[in-house]
Amino acid sequence: MEFMDFIQLATSRKKPTQTDQLREFCNYLSQNKVPPTLLTNSYMRTVLIASNIAQKIEKSPAREASKVVFTPEKMSKFKWLNTIKDVDFDDE
Repeated sequence: MEFMDFIQLATSRKKPTQTDQLREFCNYLSQNKVPPTLLTNSYMRTVLIASNIAQKIEKSPAREASKVVFTPEKMSKFKWLNTIKDVDFDDE
């Protein structure tokens, strides 16, 4: 019954209350590649678009590349400075 209620809500102009079931429904629509233009409810359309963006970010190869582990070898290349006087501008 809730599924049918969400479908009716998606085609209405009423602002829904934000619930976990509503987010799950929008995630379901997103996973099944339902175009946001089919929804007349602007709030649900926004949630669907945000869900699409979140899925693209999770699948992005840059997301995996951003998981950099700082090892002692990598940390040895850093030079920590205490004041601006410690900066050597000639080392470029």
